[in-house]
Amino acid sequence: MELAISYSAPAVPLLYLNTEEVRTSLTFGLPQDGPASYPSVGLTGGVTIGNYETEDQLVTVHDMRPMAGALSLDRQGIMLHGHLSKVDDLYDDAAILGAYDREIEDLLIAATGAGRVVVFDRTRRSDGSDGIANPDGQRGPATRVHVDYTVKSGPHRARDILGGAEVDRILATGGSIMQINVRRPIKGPIQRSPLALADAASIEPADLLPTGRV
Repeated sequence: MELAISYSAPAVPLLYLNTEEVRTSLTFGLPQDGPASYPSVGLTGGVTIGNYETEDQLVTVHDMRPMAGALSLDRQGIMLHGHLSKVDDLYDDAAILGAYDREIEDLLIAATGAGRVVVFDRTRRSDGSDGIANPDGQRGPATRVHVDYTVKSGPHRARDILGGAEVDRILATGGSIMQINVRRPIKGPIQRSPLALADAASIEPADLLPTGRV
């Protein structure tokens, strides 16, 4: 198996809660007549606002740590792993592009059995008023419930990163390609804007709102 991945090193990691569950408000996109879209940070350089309406819903969020051993990429689309980085400064772009990328490659090969890992995206996030600097602009935490890739954009992204010929070779020889986000806290424990994840099996395709990224 060969694997293309992206990772974030955000200030909003997997849930750090003092209780096993909390009730909180999450923001969901609403269906609309015209096409939904939002501008990327690469276009705006900072805060992005979509052209579609949203609705806040009160939901129950559970602490995933007690169920870490039962989580699977194949079932829930989620894994929890402890990992101690040898990179002292996760704000150092040179260290991220070198030693940290290699750590992520090794981590994913060990966790998934992949024959190859390609790191193709790196994002820092902070809920400070201006977010935090990245090569493509300032990034804050995502404020809306979303899915990164669709059945159309996922394969398209793989061809962008690996090249069409390489993707065709992998698939023709019985291989598969996965796109995985690896997230960790830069500093912790996290007190604000924790990352919440949904069990993939709990999402109905009909409930997804197709949204173009400009």
